[in-house]
Amino acid sequence: MKLKIIKGFTMLELLMVMMIISVMAGFFVTNYPGMQKTARDTKRKSDLKQYQTSLERYANSNGGFFPSRTSQTYASDISGNPSLCTDLGLTQCPADPKDNQPLCIGTPKTCRYYYISDGLNGGGATASKFVLYAKQEKKSGSESYNYFLICSSGASGVRTSSWTPSSTCPL
Repeated sequence: MKLKIIKGFTMLELLMVMMIISVMAGFFVTNYPGMQKTARDTKRKSDLKQYQTSLERYANSNGGFFPSRTSQTYASDISGNPSLCTDLGLTQCPADPKDNQPLCIGTPKTCRYYYISDGLNGGGATASKFVLYAKQEKKSGSESYNYFLICSSGASGVRTSSWTPSSTCPL
């Protein structure tokens, strides 16, 4: 008498595979929004580096001076001020990765990219220092938000929401 062997998976094996897949799916679903924020913040840092390079190239062509853009409370928004991109020779201002808009919408607090410099506010090449900064989505501790900064001195880093924007590098 021949025994017939049935090939396939047992119910226990199928349940184990389903359990492993559900645990992995749960892990990725809960961590996905945080990964998206981190990716967008990385894109913002990259955009600021692009602006830094353009500003350095601009200064090399203008006797070591940067474009002048000043503000009392919040710095001028880079993407909302296309004349800065024109001054820097950029054909297109980088768009914020969250809303994918090249222009700032709403009050300055909702903007993401900023540029502030010393000098005269006429927009000419009269500034000797600047601070570029971007509002980050990822929060640290009890802070409502953080800024990633790049200074004309070459320093870069993160400041908390309690930092008051100015053309003086806080790093």
